[in-house]
Amino acid sequence: MITAKPALTIYRVLERSLLSPEFIEHVKTAEHAVDPTFVENDRPRDYLWSDEIVAATKAFALVDQNGNRVAEFPTLAEAEAAAASATVTFGVQVGGKEAVKTAAKG
Repeated sequence: MITAKPALTIYRVLERSLLSPEFIEHVKTAEHAVDPTFVENDRPRDYLWSDEIVAATKAFALVDQNGNRVAEFPTLAEAEAAAASATVTFGVQVGGKEAVKTAAKG
């Protein structure tokens, strides 16, 4: 079995009704966001945009390097803990049982 650490990024999930039209336009143009209700948590921003993001945050999501939402959490602390402890495990099963292959050095 092979275990690896996944590359996960924390995003904020925002309530659209709490976002100003100016913020939505800014995120689409400056951050190239397809969905303005889904923004990277640790991206440096002007404090005015950050204040609006914090006020509109309804959840935190873990996103893999392909942009897939892996999981969603109600708090930043839970998302950070999940990201820190996340692993990807690769294994091989044969006939429903895990197969283990050991290579011998000759």
